[in-house]
Amino acid sequence: MNKTVNTEGIEIDAANLHYRDLNKKIKSVINRNTGHAISISLKNVLGQRYIGDGVTGNINIKIHGTPGNDLAAFMDGPTIEVYGNKTAGSPASETIIYEDETQVITEWKEIK
Repeated sequence: MNKTVNTEGIEIDAANLHYRDLNKKIKSVINRNTGHAISISLKNVLGQRYIGDGVTGNINIKIHGTPGNDLAAFMDGPTIEVYGNKTAGSPASETIIYEDETQVITEWKEIK
């Protein structure tokens, strides 16, 4: 049986957070919900790097703002949606960049 939990309400405000603190918060949410589908919304992202690095599972991360380098490196399975600009990083299982809330301007999909 695949357990799912409605976690649409999980929101993390990244304003003034160091990238290490932000990533600890993200991984804490994931660890508390192991085995569940997880959706995390990050607000006010401004250059924090390594978001989603090494994350696996049924996870959706929505980033509002501009993430830093190495977005989604070593990620396996999750989807990251960026509502803003993307800086240099690695392709993820699925990384979608939106110029605005309606237009997809870049999409990467890992080919296995």
